[in-house]
Amino acid sequence: MAQAYTDLKGVYDGVRKGNTMGYTTGLVLTPKDFSFATGTSIATEADWLTAIVAFKAFPIQDVCEVEDISTDDVVWEGGNGNKKFVSHGKRAMLLRIEYSLDIHKAVTSYNGKNWRAFFHDDEGQVHSTNTSGTIRQGLELSYFRVGKQTFTGADAPAWTIIEVFFKNSRDWDERGKTTPLTWNINELYGNAYVNQVTGTMAVNVFTTTVTDDDEGLDDNTGAAESDVISGLVIGNFEVIDQTGAVITPDSVVEATTTGVYTVTCTTAVMTSGSCQVIPTSTNLYNSAVTTVSA
Repeated sequence: MAQAYTDLKGVYDGVRKGNTMGYTTGLVLTPKDFSFATGTSIATEADWLTAIVAFKAFPIQDVCEVEDISTDDVVWEGGNGNKKFVSHGKRAMLLRIEYSLDIHKAVTSYNGKNWRAFFHDDEGQVHSTNTSGTIRQGLELSYFRVGKQTFTGADAPAWTIIEVFFKNSRDWDERGKTTPLTWNINELYGNAYVNQVTGTMAVNVFTTTVTDDDEGLDDNTGAAESDVISGLVIGNFEVIDQTGAVITPDSVVEATTTGVYTVTCTTAVMTSGSCQVIPTSTNLYNSAVTTVSA
């Protein structure tokens, strides 16, 4: 059968429209079924924040070093010197990041999941794959692993080392897309897990204290190093009453003591229940559910 060449694209003398890929500075992991519907959506910061709030996007930032650990293509070679392509090698990278132990523990929890990954660079561009129509997704991963944190050495810090293997070379070589952004994706961070201590109910009112407790660092008394979380609003508190119904508080007021909030629920009379800090696009925090006792 004669081979067709009329659908091949030529290399021409001129400036290409696309920007050169910069140095990888981070990844955004997503579940395999997550996608942006259009190129406009992937370029919109608010759409990324919406995905983070919904626990559909998990940024990994501040990459210090990138090592290409891609495997070679498999090529059969006969005794007469003839060659035949068998399969593509795996595109892969090893990332070194200087994370605190607290953040290292957080990213270690990403092990064992099925991921896609958008990756971005120091030129402010995000790289994706155009899987169908206008849809943009992260490149599918066949292997993702956060290894043990190294100890600080004479010439290197304590690294968090992450291995990333991409499943299909066609995701990039045939369907890859680069999108320059007007906002800084290198400053896009995920939901911070915070601690919440809730008081007892008193005439439809309770107080709750919200702190960021470091899971890897103690203070000089042996207690967890802790920072108060200020600036939360009604939308950051999911309150469930004694019947199991989700209710909207009438007000949430931060006390003079920062990080301490008074939650008032009078329209929907509340005698007991639970409270949880949940993320919004302007306050990316979440906590465990805490009990509000009568």
